[in-house]
Amino acid sequence: MRILNSIKAQEGFVSEKIEIREGPYGSSIFSTQKIHKDDTILEIKTSSIISVNSILGSDILRKFMASLKISLTPYDLLAVYLTLSRLTGENAAYMSSLQKTFDSPLTWPASDVLELPLDIKFFVMSTLSHMKKVFSAINEKLPEINDFKFFKWCYLNVITRNFNGGVLAIKAPTWLEINSRNQNASLIPGLDICNHWNSPNCRYSLKDDRFFLTAKDTIDSNKEIFISYGYSKGDHELLSTYGFVLPPGVNVSTKVQKRLKQTRT
Repeated sequence: MRILNSIKAQEGFVSEKIEIREGPYGSSIFSTQKIHKDDTILEIKTSSIISVNSILGSDILRKFMASLKISLTPYDLLAVYLTLSRLTGENAAYMSSLQKTFDSPLTWPASDVLELPLDIKFFVMSTLSHMKKVFSAINEKLPEINDFKFFKWCYLNVITRNFNGGVLAIKAPTWLEINSRNQNASLIPGLDICNHWNSPNCRYSLKDDRFFLTAKDTIDSNKEIFISYGYSKGDHELLSTYGFVLPPGVNVSTKVQKRLKQTRT
């Protein structure tokens, strides 16, 4: 609950009808009372989010990223920022809210990854190789950051939790590789705890300087709060990034045809 208190302390809003607890899909937000359609559940100021804009807006962080002398993506920036937070002790409430363990192709044994479709295997191998490259550059500058396992944990949280934070407001440096999908990837405390479902009971939106989480339908007490990570995501993308697929027949946009081992469903 530390993260909810942190949101309120930063002039945000948290409904008294929710709590964070463990559910079938890990830690998530649940209703403790009936929530009515269109009720606001969370209201988070954009000044509270961790984004490419906020990182590049810091002279110290911008210079450190440039000193690595490698090309970086917005996801790299966020992962490096979380890694540095461990050294500085900053963002303790947010760091404590991050997912503790992962079960996705990026954490599976190589023998299991080889059983997956080609595009997922390529994603896993190229992503892990890139993680190691970025970590080596950080470790060279800051030898005290010598824990690749922790860096990988930070990176997995970025991959699975980032949102589109809107247009990049700062001119991108030459070492930053961006595209229209990731240009202002952002971590939004509180909102990024919510799990995905193709028929979510909540929606999120950005208005002025605040992100809102709002009920799409009436939500009974003791129900999990769901959002959509993107209606166009097929099971192949959900599996690659988040480590899950939806029940058979639910997702009409999928390339995953191979039957997965029961231990991975």
